[in-house]
Amino acid sequence: MNCSSVVLIQNTYTNSYGQTGISTGSGFIISEDGYVVTNHHVIEGNGKLVVVGNNGSGFSATLVGSDSANDVALLKMEGSGFPAVKLGDSDKLIVGDQVAAIGNPLGELTSTL
Repeated sequence: MNCSSVVLIQNTYTNSYGQTGISTGSGFIISEDGYVVTNHHVIEGNGKLVVVGNNGSGFSATLVGSDSANDVALLKMEGSGFPAVKLGDSDKLIVGDQVAAIGNPLGELTSTL
């Protein structure tokens, strides 16, 4: 797995009381042209979205779509040449296969497994 494909998502939003808040969470780059998968609860409020790589570089992102029921969201960064993860085929998994959860919980534990 390419650890540079695991990113931090920062969402700076304004709530209904006019207060500014920041939510953070994990994401991973799924295509070299800048598509990123994260959780819906991270982007809820749809504020200013920034994708931060493990080298500290930040890229503005736009929300392509999300599904609150499945807690998934798709973002798009401008640019190309991003380090995309290689996704497997879950239909080929069998009981006993090893799987891993990748992430960047709380924006503090970068590239954890």
